[in-house]
Amino acid sequence: MRYACHAARAVWRPIHTNPAAHCGLNTLVMTGPITECFDRVSREHRHRVAIYGLTEGLTRTFGDLRDDANALQRAIASLGLPSRPVIVSNVGNRTGLAPLFLASLGLQGSLVLVDGDTAAREVNDLAELYGTNLIVASAGAGVLSRPGGVSPADLPCGLSGSVRHRQEAPAWRRPGETGALCLKITSGSLGVSKAVVVSEHTLLSDGLHVIEAMDIRSTDVNLGVVPMAHSYGMGNLLLPLILAGSPVVLRDRFVPTQWAEDVVRLGVTTFPGVPVMFDYLRRTPDAAARLAELRMVITAGAPIDTETLRHFKERYGVKVHSLYGTSETGSITFDSSAELHEPVSVGWPMPDTAVSLASVPDLAAPEGRVTVQGPAVARRYAFPDPRDDQSSEFTKEGFLTGDVGAFSSDGRLTLTGRVSGFVNVAGRKVHPREVERVIAELAGVGQVWVLGRNDGARGQELVACVERRSPDLTVAEIRRHCVKTLTPYKVPRRIVFADDLPVNARGKTPRLAIEALLDILERGTNGL
Repeated sequence: MRYACHAARAVWRPIHTNPAAHCGLNTLVMTGPITECFDRVSREHRHRVAIYGLTEGLTRTFGDLRDDANALQRAIASLGLPSRPVIVSNVGNRTGLAPLFLASLGLQGSLVLVDGDTAAREVNDLAELYGTNLIVASAGAGVLSRPGGVSPADLPCGLSGSVRHRQEAPAWRRPGETGALCLKITSGSLGVSKAVVVSEHTLLSDGLHVIEAMDIRSTDVNLGVVPMAHSYGMGNLLLPLILAGSPVVLRDRFVPTQWAEDVVRLGVTTFPGVPVMFDYLRRTPDAAARLAELRMVITAGAPIDTETLRHFKERYGVKVHSLYGTSETGSITFDSSAELHEPVSVGWPMPDTAVSLASVPDLAAPEGRVTVQGPAVARRYAFPDPRDDQSSEFTKEGFLTGDVGAFSSDGRLTLTGRVSGFVNVAGRKVHPREVERVIAELAGVGQVWVLGRNDGARGQELVACVERRSPDLTVAEIRRHCVKTLTPYKVPRRIVFADDLPVNARGKTPRLAIEALLDILERGTNGL
């Protein structure tokens, strides 16, 4: 089945086309519903600006974006990679990401999306794990590779590549599995990154749900400071750009005063943010006043408190709408109402999405574990780990999340807790075990505990409690090692030392004991 898209309203209907008819020099090979829709969007809006790449000082029209995707598709095809290459993108919020995404779909490849600031070691580990043929980064960022069997490649669109000369199919791809795929990297319950395998049709459904729920049109302009490599940024920035012709303004990072200037200068109408950004805006009133000029303001990635929502509503007349989703499901619920709710609600299910609550031992109704069904739900992980504690899992009924929630009488969902040990740092989930393993690599380190501690601005912050077995071990040394090894948001904000960590009769260190010890140590001066 193929689809036609009227970009301004994202209206879809089945059609029948001959893909070969579109294979001209300046035309992408249209092999799926997303690329076919973009074919029409780019023709209708060819001379309109599609991407304002403010970090690069570069703008691209929809026609440019189409040509860029086509040039990338030809360049990648010329590298002698397998017919369905596995590509790791380390591009970040740059103008090259959208054409790379489209080119990968056109090649029927698999695109593994990682943050632009992901540590080189982590990128290379992911490339090795998922059988990558090509790592793509912004030009000048350096070629990410391990020695042996790797060669650099110059690519268009301000990108550079590192080619891995392997022809075998990746171990995670199932026999007979066809079509373009996207691998969304998410944290596993064991503290090891894992990838959600998402088909093009699943991505399409997620994009359509966001467009319909938020009434996104080609006349909207999205301000993109959340990472487009995340499920949130993909659903609210990248897919509306491609499917609805809604331009995007891209920045690598969020600076309130800069953000306000962008809103005014470029006619921004829609802003997807995370709670920490709204905390910064709250402390920058001149910038926050610009929120009143926007049609839609969205928060996702972490819980936001009622006081913050009330501040923007009462002072500026702005409702910050909560969106809830996961890498495995895309967007799940959205609070489209104009009213404030206490406790904070994440709204009603997205179109074509069924949300239910599974019972949880020792938890009384009406609370339950959030379960999601619908066409935007993925079907599997690339490498399911049998040791996983099943904090989140795919089932025949859909996806069983690690979140606990309850419904109000009018069908709104409120999240009330988690069933796993993740730490939510400014909307990014970190498993403490990953950080603990890195710190434990250092000489002089005994036991390590990493916990999440409440931080109003960031949701939670990481604190490491380290058993010091050498007097020469310093906080600075641990921090330097973490910075070299971990992506920045995974580096503990605070590190404290303990001579001995408490152990119970079973030889384990209870979490409550560590919490109590941290309370004592943080009042002292032995940590930073």
